[in-house]
Amino acid sequence: MLASPGIARTSPTAQSRSNVINRFAFLTNDPERGALSLPYAATEDVPGNSYVGPDDGLGGFRGSPAIRRPGKAGLDHALAGRLRDATAELVGAAVTR
Repeated sequence: MLASPGIARTSPTAQSRSNVINRFAFLTNDPERGALSLPYAATEDVPGNSYVGPDDGLGGFRGSPAIRRPGKAGLDHALAGRLRDATAELVGAAVTR
């Protein structure tokens, strides 16, 4: 399952050279709303292999959490396997296939 905050106005986004995120706040989530996708994915009855992300705005960058269609990268099985392996290595877990 994937969960995305969309684009949230947090310290890392505010540090961009052009500070463009803060100039277009109407297109983004505040940090509190951006954080809602993860608990939504963890506590709601969401089907496996789903993508949870913002439901509004240009490109789904803002809004409340909803089950969305993943982008092309989210459907890449080879990339998903590499992400799983890297995560397992970082946390010291065994990977079962």
